[in-house]
Amino acid sequence: MKLHSPNFGNNQPIPGDHAFCIPDPENHVTFGGNKNPALSWSDVPAGAKSLVLICHDSDVPSKPDDVNQEG
Repeated sequence: MKLHSPNFGNNQPIPGDHAFCIPDPENHVTFGGNKNPALSWSDVPAGAKSLVLICHDSDVPSKPDDVNQEG
């Protein structure tokens, strides 16, 4: 199965138009465009009845006291 987006390449960062948050030199971070990227898929296995896409950002803090901290 293949998943494709014309908005960004394989193993590339999500562009600011599609990210929730982007780096900002004055304020550390600022809001991005947070738009849904276009997605398409092909070569879906025969017999598949549904698809699930899980997006997990391993850079996002998992503990509340780590939010908005350097590093």
